[in-house]
Amino acid sequence: MTEKFYVIGVDGGGTSTVARLADLQGNVISIVKAGPSNLSTSGPEKCAETLTGAITDACSEASIALDSVQIVVYGTAGAGRKADQDRLRDAILSLWNSLPKQPRNLHVIGDADIALESAHGGDPGIIIIAGTGSIIYGRDTDGSIKRSGGWGPVIGDPGSGTAIGLRALRYAASTLDGCVEATYLMKLIAETTGITSQESLINKVYREKYHPSEAAPLVFQAAARNDKNALDIINESARELVEMLRCGVKKFSFDSVVPVAYIGGVLQSDTVYPEIVSDLIRQHIPDVDIRKPKFKPEEGAIAMAIRLFREN
Repeated sequence: MTEKFYVIGVDGGGTSTVARLADLQGNVISIVKAGPSNLSTSGPEKCAETLTGAITDACSEASIALDSVQIVVYGTAGAGRKADQDRLRDAILSLWNSLPKQPRNLHVIGDADIALESAHGGDPGIIIIAGTGSIIYGRDTDGSIKRSGGWGPVIGDPGSGTAIGLRALRYAASTLDGCVEATYLMKLIAETTGITSQESLINKVYREKYHPSEAAPLVFQAAARNDKNALDIINESARELVEMLRCGVKKFSFDSVVPVAYIGGVLQSDTVYPEIVSDLIRQHIPDVDIRKPKFKPEEGAIAMAIRLFREN
């Protein structure tokens, strides 16, 4: 009887980890959800435990032995740099050495690599990720990976949910100082967050650790009502995101058309924001061809696993 081979694609994040077991044709056989495995916040040992539990459960659910898995592609937040990937890989392999059976190969990558795979399927192309954070990330025509942005919220994530939310909180501060007119956006902020005074704003941000990205949906909601301040925030954020793309494109060597796909909750939202970003791109970076992702984001790790297996 011919032995069947399988792959596992894992998407690890700050709130959950999802492992998908599939055959070499990409047919998903089992899906298991586990706890968080963001390298930056969970650490390598905890990520290794979460990953191992998830892939073990995925195989158990399908009655498949771990050593029938040819490759595990594990993409997680916080693992975008080689040194971090190596550190995480060492922790995982150390844990796997204690197992009676284990997958045959392991590939550790950042969550942006999964997104890139889902967008372009291994072909050259660029993605703009704008969710909680933002980054320009892509594969050049020679296969090399290049990036712009992705500096985090302190240095700056232009055009991200965090950046939009920060602008909203600064707007709230300005209205409370009497510098700016309180429009519908301020009404939404007050009703949703309880921010109605200097003290409540400071308490919300610094004591309750309110994340600025939580205010971004309020901006979009107010913009839908043509709130001037909300629209100003969205337009300025979109300009910053497109400027980051304009700078990032210069690093690549595409001869003519630059394929670009949108990834992330802010850019894939049902709001005016993606449309504004697209209009600015067409005006200022005419060589960009905005395309839909080839795969769903959750299919990216599986697609990469199958491609890596076939290449080797």
